[in-house]
Amino acid sequence: MINNLLHSAGMCILIASGTTCLNAQVATIDLSDSMQTIRGFGGAHYPEWVVELTPGQVDKAFGNLPGQIGLNILRMPVPLDTTIFPMEVPAAARASSNGAILMATPWTPPPWMKTNQNANGGSLDPAHYGDFADHLDSFANYMAANEAPLYAISIQNEPDILVTYASCLWTPEEMVSFLSGYGSEITSARIMAAESYNFDHSMTDPILDDAAAEAQVDIIAGHIYGGGIADYPQARDLGKEVWMTEHYVPGTTWSAALATGREIHDCMAANFNAYVYWYITRNESGFMNENGDISKRGYVMSHFAKFVRPGYTRVDVTTSSAPNVDVTAYKNDTNVVLMAINRNSELVDLDIVLQNGSDYIFTRFTTSESKNVINDGTDTTSGGLFTATLDALSITTFTTLPDNGGRYGNIPPVADAGTDETYTDSDNNGYEPVTLDGSASSDPDGTVTIYTWSEAGREIATGMQPLVDISTGIHTLRLTITDSDGATATDSVTITVNLAGGIEEVHVWLEAECGTVGSLWNILSSSAASDEKYVEVKPGNNSTSSASEDTTDQISYTFEVSEEGNYTLWGRARVPSPDDDSYWVKMDAGSWIMWNSISGGSTFQWDDVHNSNAGSQAMVYSLSPGSHTLTFAYREDGAELDKLYITNTGTVPTGLGDTAGNRCLEPDVDQIEIPDHDIRIYPNPFSGELILEHASPITRVSIFNLLGTEVLRDEKPENPVIKINTSTLDRGYYFIRIIDSRGNIQVFKTCKQ
Repeated sequence: MINNLLHSAGMCILIASGTTCLNAQVATIDLSDSMQTIRGFGGAHYPEWVVELTPGQVDKAFGNLPGQIGLNILRMPVPLDTTIFPMEVPAAARASSNGAILMATPWTPPPWMKTNQNANGGSLDPAHYGDFADHLDSFANYMAANEAPLYAISIQNEPDILVTYASCLWTPEEMVSFLSGYGSEITSARIMAAESYNFDHSMTDPILDDAAAEAQVDIIAGHIYGGGIADYPQARDLGKEVWMTEHYVPGTTWSAALATGREIHDCMAANFNAYVYWYITRNESGFMNENGDISKRGYVMSHFAKFVRPGYTRVDVTTSSAPNVDVTAYKNDTNVVLMAINRNSELVDLDIVLQNGSDYIFTRFTTSESKNVINDGTDTTSGGLFTATLDALSITTFTTLPDNGGRYGNIPPVADAGTDETYTDSDNNGYEPVTLDGSASSDPDGTVTIYTWSEAGREIATGMQPLVDISTGIHTLRLTITDSDGATATDSVTITVNLAGGIEEVHVWLEAECGTVGSLWNILSSSAASDEKYVEVKPGNNSTSSASEDTTDQISYTFEVSEEGNYTLWGRARVPSPDDDSYWVKMDAGSWIMWNSISGGSTFQWDDVHNSNAGSQAMVYSLSPGSHTLTFAYREDGAELDKLYITNTGTVPTGLGDTAGNRCLEPDVDQIEIPDHDIRIYPNPFSGELILEHASPITRVSIFNLLGTEVLRDEKPENPVIKINTSTLDRGYYFIRIIDSRGNIQVFKTCKQ
């Protein structure tokens, strides 16, 4: 049988026994030539470092209905302390209930097992090899007992690179020694190694060359920062699966997302069994943003995760005359999936030849800059042949099992978040329970299956009519709905919660650089910052496991409120990368909370101070009238803090905010002189000792803060030169009150910097 196909790329004559092409792009797929078995596709969640995944986000990531991504591998950390084990359970158990397999990686052994007794750097003390094996196995047992059994557990994250966060260095010889001597003690999960940062085979070849160590390892894993995508015949010949377990491509552009698709293709073509990306949820680079919206990168990943399911086998593909077109193919006992990535900026006609199969009806799903896993209809083979036109700069899946991808010609849903409403905080507790209402949303040709509510870039609830505690203030909430075919729509509603009668509004604004700034911090300048100053911990200082109690590592602020009630705290920050976006925060003598995954990116933006260890809910502080102390400690270097806002109103700050009460601007003069009284005060501003020279008798010198509280006093100073130790004073403005022997009072304003 002869099939003559004419298309815009030229004339291509396809014959059942062979192919002859002129100006044609051809992919030949041999369904009888099986390659590796696919274990799956996934991403990481590190609840100590990022916002906790909500149940709705886990379902959207690991479910496989239309509008869900279809991931089936979740990577998590092995905590260094058993008290942190529970943090890993909620997302992992939920993912497992969606059919995902779970893998865990330690960033560091417990510090007491290490040569440097520190979470950062150092190496595992050989005397504690057995203790570390027990630690890994105990975590696996703990997760299994909490409905989150581990499929695999790693020995170490990136053992071959020195970093300033939680880490541990291993040589290949040390890893061989550990695995051969103690690997058998890890019985509750498969063992993987070595997760080097650029899949350096010199880290894993010694393991494979040592019979005792090799026998303990099931999975050879690595990351691909700076390279590492290559076939690993030695691992395959020994029956090991090969997994890529971490990488990310920064940026949210379509070209960056498509680059991730090309990377997955390259890993599959290199015979990898699994591809596991970095963060699942991350505004800058993840599969979803913190609203719960699937990103372009998430839709690209969905092509592989949704349609190439665990247990599928990759089959051989050869391409000819197809520049910038990448094709892989997969099958199981009943279905065939083809994956085509077109990196050209124009349409491409691709002739597809299927050998050693039968004729198929393929449903085509496309993601491009304007499409998100859209059903683009069907293609039917004839004699194993068909021609497909690929959208410019796109990824296209051809599958014989389209059930999880949505219908052809689907009409998008219509979102309705309800009417704007106003409530009163009836019991003065700082918030009011509000039932949100998305019941008027509709889908003209299907049903609405997912309702997601968010505020300020963070998911707050799911469901058609959830009951949510809304703090006092004005809130703009966004409803995103997803229909039964995966299409989405959004709408917004404004909810206002007023203070009860008789309650005074309190607004406290603080400049970050004008607190008591520890010596480990820098005060830096930027025209984008309020008062053009901000604070940043000195480079190389990280404390990701706990807050330092050393005051040199902290910044503290003293402020007063006039009303008893619940207060929210906001910070204006700039966070240049996902690894530089957190602080430790404490109010008065309370517990430290981890403020992580701060919104903002490369520009200063306001973000509510939320507890990342408790579902990333905004902190609500119960404050009594009077003075309070707010303390920040560094967690990751690189995060930049500009301004703080404390309020009982729930108001969301914008721009630079209002004028801070603790401003510390440089005065116009370097000293204060009062000629009529022969008094000179310097330096101005001061930082340590404040000097007062006087010729006339003085009976008292007092220093007051801006709230009118006396903070220092010198009674009946006799020396003509008075030296005042101001080390106990915070940065900021102060008033100096001088009383002479005749009862005259002079008040002057100065500043401590």
